[in-house]
Amino acid sequence: MGEQIVEAKSANVEEKVDEIGRRPNLLLVVLWAWATTVGMVGCLSAYLGVFTGFLPRWQCVTEKCKVLDTTQLEVDTICSDNLTVGTDFIWTSDRSSFTVDLHLYCSPSSLDLFHSVYYIGSLLGLLLGCLLYERVGRRRAASAGAAVLCLSTLGSSLAGSYTVLMLLRVLQGLGDQLGYVGAYIWLFELTPFRYRTFFNSWMAIAWVVGYPTLVSISYYVYSWRYICVAVGTVQVLCQLPLLLFPDSPLYLMSRGRYKQASRVLKQLASLAKSNVDLEGVDLKFGEGKGEEIPVLKQVREFAKHPGMFVETGAMCWDWFVSSLLFYGLAYGWDKFGDSLYVTYLYVAVGELIANVGVLLVLKLVGRKTALLLFYTGATLSFFLATINKEMSALWNAERVMSMFASYFAASSFCLLYLYTGELAPTSHRGMVSATGSIFARISAFSGPLLSSADLSNTARLCLFGTLAGSCVLTSCLLPETRGRTVPDTPAHVKLRRQEQTLFMA
Repeated sequence: MGEQIVEAKSANVEEKVDEIGRRPNLLLVVLWAWATTVGMVGCLSAYLGVFTGFLPRWQCVTEKCKVLDTTQLEVDTICSDNLTVGTDFIWTSDRSSFTVDLHLYCSPSSLDLFHSVYYIGSLLGLLLGCLLYERVGRRRAASAGAAVLCLSTLGSSLAGSYTVLMLLRVLQGLGDQLGYVGAYIWLFELTPFRYRTFFNSWMAIAWVVGYPTLVSISYYVYSWRYICVAVGTVQVLCQLPLLLFPDSPLYLMSRGRYKQASRVLKQLASLAKSNVDLEGVDLKFGEGKGEEIPVLKQVREFAKHPGMFVETGAMCWDWFVSSLLFYGLAYGWDKFGDSLYVTYLYVAVGELIANVGVLLVLKLVGRKTALLLFYTGATLSFFLATINKEMSALWNAERVMSMFASYFAASSFCLLYLYTGELAPTSHRGMVSATGSIFARISAFSGPLLSSADLSNTARLCLFGTLAGSCVLTSCLLPETRGRTVPDTPAHVKLRRQEQTLFMA
């Protein structure tokens, strides 16, 4: 009889989190608000340089300039003919730009490098996250990233030189990715698994909200320095939820902090006004006790558990290709704007359609099936785009099918965040999520290069179609995670693969 009572009082942490959030309550509302702020901050950071470093319009005021004015006032005319600002020509825009203030308008490569170093910082942030998410916790790592991001954005308003601005841009990338991925994992583990599909799609939708927010700030604030102040202020406000929530109970259990995990569960139950009985409950983690795992031992677990290695490798390839396709497409919504502000509103519309579509698809099918559908759709769209068929003066088969491919690529990108979190065990979730994002950042460099490479449109589209098709094959190696609790340890990953009779189970 005694054994039956102990068994009844035993519980998995995730099951208790799901029980606390079984019905709509204040906890879910607060988590929803937090997901909104986390998603929006990433967009504000990524595209800040576009709206603060643009090249304004200018007008000739001397005969020397007017004689040379044969190229619609392109910047090459200024630089190649030694025209003097204020004497030979004047800037006609009321908006300031750091390309003008820091005298970068004759050095296009300097502006390109400014945009590139953000992604270099992102890579550094993700590499740091691989070490910190499991070492110091999701909360501390995400908070550190948020602090670096906010300080570097606000500090950019005071930058007096190109070198200082570049350094701050690197720190923005580092802080953004360290904070965003850490906060995503943290939020993922606090959210009841029945609502994770919604929260994942909502975070992607919140990213889209960042576009009109940044467009509005940049449209009504004329000084690039004040734009940095305004965006930095919004970022500070968006990071306030990080101060309110305790660390993930799943993470605490994986570190062997059982009392602290139990205390966090009681806090969550109190906020949700849940009557879930947590007194005397023996919380479980895996087959034994959680513990601190050294980094090298954590890495060796992949060799010890080949199934986890296969899943992580397949996911990293999917991350790489999805990012490559997303950033490498030559056609998309951004081709339809007639100004910088309108352009990015069209980008927002395109991504919103994709993110809402993911939510609807996941209501009908599982994660694996949805990912296979998206990659199959992208593959077919790319190969159909090679058909030489003119529909009108504006539309042809290539443009139409490339836009469909853009939708499927954006949808797979959105889904990978959720799927990776559910595939990785709690003991390795930070490392696996950061590694997948690292592969995405690497391909973000390569995508635009492939799009502009010296290849025919047919060859480029066939290459993209082949890459998308390869992801159909790698995704077949993954298990279905819909409706299942996330694994605690690599041993649970092995058990899941055995239950679904997958390769290298």
